[in-house]
Amino acid sequence: MALNEKATAVLDILRCPRSGQALREHNDEIVSDDGRHRYPIVDGKPILVRAVREIHLRPPKGNLISKNSASYRPSSSVGCGDWVMHLGCGEVPSDDPRVVSIDILPTTAADLVAEGEALPFADNSLGAVESGAVFEHVYDPFAVIGECKRVIREGGYFLTDTAFMQPYHGFPAHYFNMTPVAAERYFADDFELISSWIGPGANPGTATLLTLERLMLAVGWEKAKELKAISVEQFIELLRENRRDRSLNALFSPYHMRGMATGTVVLSRKPSGYAEWRRQLGVQDAHEMTAAKNDYYELRQQILWIDARIGEIADEISFLGREPPDIPPLPDVNDQLADANAFDRLDPIAWRDAVNRLLQFKADATGTLILWQRALTQARSS
Repeated sequence: MALNEKATAVLDILRCPRSGQALREHNDEIVSDDGRHRYPIVDGKPILVRAVREIHLRPPKGNLISKNSASYRPSSSVGCGDWVMHLGCGEVPSDDPRVVSIDILPTTAADLVAEGEALPFADNSLGAVESGAVFEHVYDPFAVIGECKRVIREGGYFLTDTAFMQPYHGFPAHYFNMTPVAAERYFADDFELISSWIGPGANPGTATLLTLERLMLAVGWEKAKELKAISVEQFIELLRENRRDRSLNALFSPYHMRGMATGTVVLSRKPSGYAEWRRQLGVQDAHEMTAAKNDYYELRQQILWIDARIGEIADEISFLGREPPDIPPLPDVNDQLADANAFDRLDPIAWRDAVNRLLQFKADATGTLILWQRALTQARSS
């Protein structure tokens, strides 16, 4: 499979994400100069990641890939004659010859597949990096920031737009939100801070709207109808009361509880043999472990979403006054997540086995969700 036109055009500034060496096209692959590292080409896109995951090779089904605008052209703030990286392009295409579109998913708009934590570009090789609604979805935003600054030439620009007051959203995962202080502190840092502002679609009203829309979905159709009928003052008082008696919390699925909470409590334990394991862990083993861990934690949240969505559909069918469909229920999600635990946290095989168990449960749950979606379509039309 030959490289696409844009990937071919930037080949001279591409670098191996594992070794930093120059890359060349050879026998339908991208190969590092010393021949040690090889990367596949899928539909003309080089898959330049340190450890290949399923999401790097096949786009997800459905409307999970972001397309928040019809097309992309570099902002006038970063206009230059050099290459401009559109980081996390999703399904937003660009016809600008200066733009190289990057995504972790093999979208139709992407020129190449890469992870922001290890960008496959030479130092000081790009005139600008621009991203919108991306940094909340990367597992290590500080590494991505460092990589973006590494590949931007002196005098080049770094333009970002990331989430702060937003509920959990997006695929394959939503990892971090940033306060305005954090955004300025880390995105600019040792770069010259030219300006910072709140975008037109990120105003306080939008933040409130997103949370309220999710809240109404989470509490169910009957409760949502009740809440919409009361005054704003009564609604605020109800929320104040819920901080004491927490009766409203019982209506939230685990997915919605986690997705809108103001904080998360995590208890963990350091396993025996940890220090020795850290000393012996090879670089590529570490990449493989990271890939497995990302799969594992992302799948957990995706499964919780499927469970919540089935509950929402069942609630709507009931609200419409229709008989519930004869569909076998999902096994208890908490039990399934517990069964798919990576019991030996220092063993990459244990992580991958846990991922495979989660993938099987997700496949089964997705099949059940499809049946519920069909039942909802029938209920709405009857």
